[in-house]
Amino acid sequence: MRHFESDTRSVDAPRPAGDAGLHALCGFVTHAASAVALFDRELRCLAASPAWRRVHGDPAGGAVHDEAVIGRAHDAWLPDAPAHYRDALRRALAGEHAARAADEWRRADGSVQRLDWQVAPCETAPGRVDAVAVTLEDVTARHRQAEALAAVQARFDLAIDAVLGHVYDYDASAGRVFRSGSLRAQTGYDPEEVGSGLGWWDSMIHPEDRDAAVAEGYRRLAEGADTYELTYRIRHRDGSIRWVLDRPRVLRDADGNVTRLIGTCIDITALKHAEAALRQSERAVGEREDRLQIALAAADAGAFDWSVDSGELFWSDGHYTLLGYEPSSVAPSYELWRRHVHPDDLPRVEAALRS
Repeated sequence: MRHFESDTRSVDAPRPAGDAGLHALCGFVTHAASAVALFDRELRCLAASPAWRRVHGDPAGGAVHDEAVIGRAHDAWLPDAPAHYRDALRRALAGEHAARAADEWRRADGSVQRLDWQVAPCETAPGRVDAVAVTLEDVTARHRQAEALAAVQARFDLAIDAVLGHVYDYDASAGRVFRSGSLRAQTGYDPEEVGSGLGWWDSMIHPEDRDAAVAEGYRRLAEGADTYELTYRIRHRDGSIRWVLDRPRVLRDADGNVTRLIGTCIDITALKHAEAALRQSERAVGEREDRLQIALAAADAGAFDWSVDSGELFWSDGHYTLLGYEPSSVAPSYELWRRHVHPDDLPRVEAALRS
């Protein structure tokens, strides 16, 4: 107790005389490693740990020393404490407990500090509150990191939603798979209801694609691939068929064993439908061209396609034959065609072309 007594005498700190329990508590607080302070019923500081003083230091970062803390009224040395915190101190004198997490404190210089704090009454006898203990932790940096992480997560979720897919993370040692919430939009199932095993996703793959997709994935892993792509069909909860592009990133340990698979599974159904429509269109065009060639051959006629803007010119096989050439034996050109038109007909034909 001597150390505590010499400290408090030097600053004329108020002391509840004769109360050994409160004196012992003051000594404990003075040397505590955590940020804690003790206040009497007039909310004058009885003791404060070094960590408390650092947290409540001046805006330049200096610590508040004994002379500026012990015995001073709470509002005098901490004037920018928020009203709800000071009110919690007063209510603690009536026996109430209070706490807040990441509480916002605006300092006199305009800076913002985030504190986790608790206020508790200290009874020296049943029903007798002689002091208030306050513990706090500066969580400003942690709060900023959490906000930054939340912003990154929000951007990540937006990006995943934009590509119409979900993200998965397979932990090989635990045998568990994390699936992002966008799984529902892609499959109709929430991640929570499908569990964390691999088997559920395999069951989602279309029966005609399942064996090949699973075998190809194992083959690529056995080859030591760091990343690869699989395209296959899955069956949505509503019974519809969706095409997906499965693209994992493979993480391995020093021995080359797979430890994690982190990847995206993107819905490419619209792309597949567009590709199928294009192929159908190309087949239809090819069929029309075949029919045209048959008709031209039957009529002993030819056809050409001339882009006036680009100058690009196409001649059918029959057109080459009409001009006396083997198909594709010469480059089609307007000048070459012009030389084959009878001079008596040339003005009329060119006038028709210009019109």
